[in-house]
Amino acid sequence: MGVNAAGNKISEALIREVQRGLDDVERLDFETDVDSTGQPALWVWVVLRQGAP
Repeated sequence: MGVNAAGNKISEALIREVQRGLDDVERLDFETDVDSTGQPALWVWVVLRQGAP
């Protein structure tokens, strides 16, 4: 399994767990990549519901 495939599986599981615990989250987006040293990188964007603290 390549870095991106493994990263995607981990990312999707992580996002599902975070969404279960955060009522104010409207959407989570993520992107996996490899940094300049060849290490896997994970970028996560959290979009809160309007009016959330």
